[in-house]
Amino acid sequence: GYAFAATGYVGAILSFIGVFVFAASLSLDRRGRGA
Repeated sequence: GYAFAATGYVGAILSFIGVFVFAASLSLDRRGRGA
């Protein structure tokens, strides 16, 4: 039970970070192109 909960917690964090990095990369890409 504990290992499963820890895995889900880490997975949620990685997913959140992945979405944040993806959004940040899009924002920087738009700035770089001056669009």
